[in-house]
Amino acid sequence: MQHTKDGVPRDSPIARLYELHATAIFAYLRRQTPSREDAEDILVEVFAAAVEYAAFDRLGEKEQVAWQPRSHNLAFAGATSSGGKQVATLEIWNATTGKLVTHHVGAANGALAWSPDGTYLAYADYSGKKPVNVVIIMDATTGKQIYVYKEHRLSVSVIAWSPNGKYVVSAEGNTEGQTVAKVWTA
Repeated sequence: MQHTKDGVPRDSPIARLYELHATAIFAYLRRQTPSREDAEDILVEVFAAAVEYAAFDRLGEKEQVAWQPRSHNLAFAGATSSGGKQVATLEIWNATTGKLVTHHVGAANGALAWSPDGTYLAYADYSGKKPVNVVIIMDATTGKQIYVYKEHRLSVSVIAWSPNGKYVVSAEGNTEGQTVAKVWTA
């Protein structure tokens, strides 16, 4: 097994996250910090925190992460272990401080997306053994549900906001490769 310079396996979830997101994260950090060195330092801290946080080791294809616009917050939707069981979890972390901002157990397991202004977080709801076929919009400050979209029949795999924040597109799919996208008013 090949390893990166810091000992992380190249095929690990952290390495995949770095490969997929480091360039965009660095570009964002560069715009937010006074120097390239500061941006590099924060980027290293973000991925160091990810290595230390055990849930990222189990990050699979269904788990997702998303940066809150104009913020240092990172939302993570996936499964964590609790009492020997896998539990759907929605967590928001401050990447600069490495501190947990909020934690919602049983909330999400998969697709998520921030509104363009960072006020709301849309995520695919996880209801135990049922498919993830409901999209919930949550106020990021209060944690309260603002809206529940229930028009999907299959698991929701993708969520995205329109640039003006007025619409959400959510896509459902199945194993035959058929995908249905639905656009709705947020």
